[in-house]
Amino acid sequence: MSFEGFMQYLCPEGHEFHIGAFEEADDVCPHCGQKPVWCHTVDQTNGTDANDKSTIPVDLKIKTARVMSDPLKILMEAVRLTDGSLVNRMTEIRALAEMVNPKTLKVETYHVPSDIGHRIN
Repeated sequence: MSFEGFMQYLCPEGHEFHIGAFEEADDVCPHCGQKPVWCHTVDQTNGTDANDKSTIPVDLKIKTARVMSDPLKILMEAVRLTDGSLVNRMTEIRALAEMVNPKTLKVETYHVPSDIGHRIN
């Protein structure tokens, strides 16, 4: 019999990440590089069942919300002049916005659950 599923992790900063059952990956957070402090095994060998918490990821409680600003808005704020006017070069700003790495935007973080999964020392 084979196992199908993944591990759900939280790092000390509260970033959530998953590693598949047969995925070759380091167990470090892709957002900050820290080792996880909490994990939950999601066993989907026989499918998922809303009544069986071991077959679905834990619905985590948000600690800090994701920054939803798009790169264009961030860049427009960055080029705002000291007198409050915007530089009128939208084509250049849009080109720069397309080059912004989404990983530079803040991701949401979560509280570590105490009633499911287990802490990693």
